[in-house]
Amino acid sequence: EKLEPYTGNIRESTQQKLGSLQQIFLESAGSLQEHFNSKAEEFKK
Repeated sequence: EKLEPYTGNIRESTQQKLGSLQQIFLESAGSLQEHFNSKAEEFKK
């Protein structure tokens, strides 16, 4: 019963880390998409 707040904190921090990882992934995926789109535009010209 003493461990409960501790495991709760671990769970929260893990979710926060996963959330920020997801954010980073989405941002890098977005910039990759933009990069490919601009390359595609260059090829169309």
